[in-house]
Amino acid sequence: MPSRPRSEQRPLDVIGCATDVVIIATGEIDETFLEKLGRVRFGIAVAKARTEALMPGQLREIAKEAARKGWG
Repeated sequence: MPSRPRSEQRPLDVIGCATDVVIIATGEIDETFLEKLGRVRFGIAVAKARTEALMPGQLREIAKEAARKGWG
């Protein structure tokens, strides 16, 4: 059976879900999906680097300021 494209998600209908269960149970595909796409990986890496670069108190102050702006 051909592999699925990365953007395709699990089907919402009953027959499609049952087919996925059988394919996963027979080991034709893994239940885990492929790694995240480039933009998502980049965003996670940037967020992690920014968090590591900040002092512990700075992150809390940034969050408080964002909450004040968001909630008025």
